[in-house]
Amino acid sequence: MAHSKKKRRLDVPATGMNIMVSADYNEMMQYSPSETEIIAQFKKASIGNLFPAISRLIASSHMDDTDIVLNEVIIRCWEQGIHKDYIERILHYKRPNVFFNNRQMLLNAVKWLLVHADEVTYNDVPEINNPSTFMDCFYLSTMLSSFYQIPTDMKIIELESVQNGIFNRNVNYLHTVQRSIECYLNIASQKDRFKTKEYVDIAELFYNNTGVSIKAYLFFMTAINASFYPSGDVRDFIWTNRMVNDVNKYIQYLGIDTDEIQNLFQMTTISMEEFKQSFAESTCHRWDFNYFRKKPVIRQGEVFYPLDSQLVLDNIWDGLYWRIIDGLGPELANKFRIFIGRIFELYCHDLLVNAEPSLKMARYIPEFHYKYAKNNLLSPDGFVQYKNDLIVFDYKAKRLNMQTTLVAGNIESFEKDISQLIIEPAKKIYAHLQRFMEAPIENVPIDFTKVRKIHAVIVTQGSLSGVKIVYERIEQRLRDEGLYDRGSLIEWHLLDVNEFEELVSLMEQGCNHVNSFSQKASSRYRYISFHDYLAYARRPHSHSVTAKKRFHDWLNYVIAVMKSNAPSEES
Repeated sequence: MAHSKKKRRLDVPATGMNIMVSADYNEMMQYSPSETEIIAQFKKASIGNLFPAISRLIASSHMDDTDIVLNEVIIRCWEQGIHKDYIERILHYKRPNVFFNNRQMLLNAVKWLLVHADEVTYNDVPEINNPSTFMDCFYLSTMLSSFYQIPTDMKIIELESVQNGIFNRNVNYLHTVQRSIECYLNIASQKDRFKTKEYVDIAELFYNNTGVSIKAYLFFMTAINASFYPSGDVRDFIWTNRMVNDVNKYIQYLGIDTDEIQNLFQMTTISMEEFKQSFAESTCHRWDFNYFRKKPVIRQGEVFYPLDSQLVLDNIWDGLYWRIIDGLGPELANKFRIFIGRIFELYCHDLLVNAEPSLKMARYIPEFHYKYAKNNLLSPDGFVQYKNDLIVFDYKAKRLNMQTTLVAGNIESFEKDISQLIIEPAKKIYAHLQRFMEAPIENVPIDFTKVRKIHAVIVTQGSLSGVKIVYERIEQRLRDEGLYDRGSLIEWHLLDVNEFEELVSLMEQGCNHVNSFSQKASSRYRYISFHDYLAYARRPHSHSVTAKKRFHDWLNYVIAVMKSNAPSEES
């Protein structure tokens, strides 16, 4: 009988899995071009030729995080006897985990092209198989990597790691689609689950603001993401034109109302004129991709394609939220935030309810009312009890501030975000736990005298990713607030909704999460995200049964509609 090989654990880098480093022109060429020189290079460029290449390079970065594409381009250029000096510089400079197809700098190159390149070149016919086009993309994007030098202040570097990690985070396609369908189409329409005063008709708000139904919007985004999702061998993909589709034919396949489809393309398609007029200043900010977050589709003549499939996917969840709230006045916007928070709580609760039958030696306890010092209080959002161990969940529909924290990199804004995301919720959870542990309280369905370990888990809509010291500072803030005063009894964990969904899928497989969280809290994995922990600890998991069913039901519906609208062979 063959012996099974022991699983080799991955080394845990200080940066975490998400953080991507771009190749730097200054270091590679030993020369620092001025802003004027960089602009001159962009003025000579052809938008129509470079945009499709950039789109494919970004897609390739989602498919493969190695140097395969760079090597392919180098080989073809060398065989054709072009860019030899530049290639020698690349080969001398190239190092592990430094990327030439870095999506941040490629998207920055798109901004500079929209501002500085000749608009006449927008509809130039691209040279699909020309390796020189890709080399031009590398050349321009690495120039920008050097241009956007960050200060050496340690706190700025820490926040830069958060900006980088969140931008490059791995968003689960299946979970994102099914979550948006469940929250915006299903839970949002279940009026009986909400108090009359808190209910907001999201569908009506969205239609009034956009002229498009939420269902049509989600159908459109799902179809584009499915149609253009990069797949297959990255070597074959990079030299083909699979990312391009005919606008008129695609509209026919979608079968969406004429007015709605026009509104959808207008909502999501990049406009060079609009960008120059209103977003040219974004070239000054290396993380400002707000325009592309709203408009991730490129249209050139009668063809269109996504600039970045990740940005299309973001539109299915985060983007839908922003499209609704951006059109609201302050009072209604606040009511909408509260309502979305309630939807988020119900979504997370439903996931645990569906997973409960799979719990081994454990039980799920939803939030409950209890009385303390004549006050009627509501507990944290949910509990999972394993004998003498307890997991406490609190759901917060919050995320880091996009403009001031993730784009501008404002340290005060980041500290405020951390307070709202982690510190304040943790203080409230701790206050509940203190009451429960003081003495038995009527209507509290947990015997806290028998609890030996508590893992308090805060689940948020937005993610947090960064270098080790970011997590160390957050832990120190928790300690400063006295939230570790009970020693090792309570451990604190922050999960974004993607990570929570991963947690539930493991739960459905019978995983004991007390063991998972205890291992996560150990010194080896303590200062990385939960997603990174699962990867480094090699905890394989599949999607939850509920999530898979929702996703496939929706995707099958989208495919069926597109097939029914396909032109007949005779036509």
